[in-house]
Amino acid sequence: MSQNQQLAHLRHLLENLPDTVLYHDAQSTGYCFSVSDDDIEEYGDENSAINHMLEVTFGPRHDTNGIVPIRERGPGICAVATVLEKCTAADPADARIKLWVDNLCRSAEKLYAETEGKVRILLLVT
Repeated sequence: MSQNQQLAHLRHLLENLPDTVLYHDAQSTGYCFSVSDDDIEEYGDENSAINHMLEVTFGPRHDTNGIVPIRERGPGICAVATVLEKCTAADPADARIKLWVDNLCRSAEKLYAETEGKVRILLLVT
């Protein structure tokens, strides 16, 4: 899958997260994907500052599959796709950004898989 296709896939996944994930509107989201000029100066460039912001937001990626917690659905989490698209446009070869796209896709796909399993179990019980 090309980088642009993977970014489109990520956006689609995040815009359509399962209803089992709590919805937050733009005013109540716990996510904020922005960096200040001071952050950019401290980390050397915008992509480095964004990488740090993502590490702070999602925590360290200790899971060997790169799974990070996605705690809500709605415009807050969807904004990360826009941020990653801008980072990719600025530096298509940035391995850190590619890894975040991959990890977030895997994380969203895991939520879908978990929901599918719960739906099957509920259907068997009823």
